[in-house]
Amino acid sequence: TVALDSAGMRSSAGSVGTSASQSITFAKRIADDLYVVYEQSLGATANVLKLEFNLSRRVLLRAETGEISAIGLFYRWAFD
Repeated sequence: TVALDSAGMRSSAGSVGTSASQSITFAKRIADDLYVVYEQSLGATANVLKLEFNLSRRVLLRAETGEISAIGLFYRWAFD
């Protein structure tokens, strides 16, 4: 049995010539700095697996595979 940290529904607007899509997401924190997200489309056979690794409090590294594979480096800036 795997206890999930979050599960939910997500909607995304379609681009020109495509319709909006809905997907269901499941996420699990593997370690303090590592988060795994699985996303399954409800209207198609598309699925996405994301690994998010916090390099620091403000810097996030994300690797994603599915229809398109990508890797990104994100900087967070919060106004509290």
